[in-house]
Amino acid sequence: MPPIPIIQNIMLLIFAQPALSVSSSEPKRLQNACAEHLKTIGKAIAAYRADHRGDMPNWLSDLYPEYLSDPQMLCCPADKEGGNPVFKALTDPKMPCSYLYEFSPIIYSFSTWVFDRHLQEKYTYNELRTKQLRYFGGLIPVVRCWHHKQGSIYGSSLDLRYDGKVDILSDLWERSPEGVQAVFSFFERAIEENPERWEGQFSLQKIASYFRACKRFVELQALLEKASNLSTDAQKILVEIYESEGKIHQAIERCESLSPQVPDDIEMRVTLARLYAEAKNYDAARSEIDQVLRRDPQNSEAYRLYFEFLAIDHADRLQTELVRATEASDAIPLQARYWVKLQERLFRSEKTLLPTIRAAREDLQGSIENEESVIQLRHLYETMEKSLARDTGRWKTYTTADGLTSDFVHAIAQDRRGVLWIGTSNGVCLYNGENFTPFAPSQAIRQAEIWSICIEDGGQIWFGTRKHG
Repeated sequence: MPPIPIIQNIMLLIFAQPALSVSSSEPKRLQNACAEHLKTIGKAIAAYRADHRGDMPNWLSDLYPEYLSDPQMLCCPADKEGGNPVFKALTDPKMPCSYLYEFSPIIYSFSTWVFDRHLQEKYTYNELRTKQLRYFGGLIPVVRCWHHKQGSIYGSSLDLRYDGKVDILSDLWERSPEGVQAVFSFFERAIEENPERWEGQFSLQKIASYFRACKRFVELQALLEKASNLSTDAQKILVEIYESEGKIHQAIERCESLSPQVPDDIEMRVTLARLYAEAKNYDAARSEIDQVLRRDPQNSEAYRLYFEFLAIDHADRLQTELVRATEASDAIPLQARYWVKLQERLFRSEKTLLPTIRAAREDLQGSIENEESVIQLRHLYETMEKSLARDTGRWKTYTTADGLTSDFVHAIAQDRRGVLWIGTSNGVCLYNGENFTPFAPSQAIRQAEIWSICIEDGGQIWFGTRKHG
């Protein structure tokens, strides 16, 4: 049955925004005018706080008329609707307001970076931003305007910051270089003030997740190496950092010093076995795996390493057999021929494991009936690392660098062909297992924020967007 022409079956729920005819200087003029509005609002907030013991107003409309005499100051000059904050849930309840106020009493429903060890389940915007002040300081946005950008809602906005500055900030402002420096400086001070007990106040996992997301493990390493009497969790994070940076021997030293303190920590022993294997100390790696399997016979990661160690022995035998046959001018054994052919393909291609196996089989005219030798050999090839990440159950993170149209993914659905339809903050991507392809039948799709995807049995595909349902 021929594939259904998907594009013809898509029911679009997205409507293109009308184009505005403006001169090239008009957007800049409107942005400058908006910046003046934000500065005026900033002064009004400062006056309000001076009269209310430092408390922030619940809404920007609370500033009028005592602290803000002109209500038009709450409307961005670029807002043609005269009071659209873009995020409808944060609409000011008392008067038209174009701006998103980050200290409102509305419940915050997104994930964000707060490193306190103990957090309650729900926070308002005000409560959450107040908590973030200790980590990010004056960088925190107080009032945001989304009327000076193009494309999806995730991008940059014109903001009044807590320190009074008006600046263009990314929606990922917490992960900006300035944000990372603020967090680093905060924890640097915390460690200097209390090097032995600072961990008790904060969540190490959240701190590690933050620096990992920012791709700034170097800063976290510097912080942890300054502290004394690190907890087991902190030392495990250091091991992860060393391994990610290729500092295998440092990771091994840290693990070896930690293992006697936590003799029953199965995860630590598996990590140490993996590190030994990366350092090619296979005897030590096998010893660790043997201990793990005696205590936890069902440990899948230990079994995976165990079979990889068998692979090394198997490959060594094949290599010896191949050299002997070559020197003696004998026919090369079938498995050794397969190994050579697979190796040739892997080193000139980044294709995934299974297509490479199929291609190698075709080269040998289907003479290999099973994949056992390939499974055993896969540990040997560094060029298979990306494929092995998928085949061995490890997680791999895909970003715009891999072809995604946005780093924010809201919905995923799979069609009858196995193709993934990925809804992002910047349109739709298709993924066939190897490559990402933008799906852009129209400008509306290309710029839409896709929050849901439904694929019907007949092949019709429905998209749900943030703004138009």
